[in-house]
Amino acid sequence: RLLSAIKAIRRYADGSGWEISLRADLAVPLERFIRSHTYGESDVARIGADVCNALILCRDRGIVHGDVKPENIFIGGGNFENSMEVRLGDLGMSALVPDAAGDFAAPEVLCG
Repeated sequence: RLLSAIKAIRRYADGSGWEISLRADLAVPLERFIRSHTYGESDVARIGADVCNALILCRDRGIVHGDVKPENIFIGGGNFENSMEVRLGDLGMSALVPDAAGDFAAPEVLCG
């Protein structure tokens, strides 16, 4: 789901991070989405699980997101039934840490 929402991926010229553009037409910020929909505990659990899955996907590729917060979680698909898609965006603070996929520490610690 995360990869289907990506419009473009570009590495910063100085090598400090990545610019990843999401298709804005496919997702709205989490806070706006929950204000306009009814939801229950299972929906909240699903959002949490999908954010965790996005972080696992990043970790498996050696990327530390660095800025996980509600403003960087996006919902696509229209409703909480079966078509809801959760996306984690704004990887502007992310760092590529190829040898640290299994480590748990801040990017500045892992990168020295």
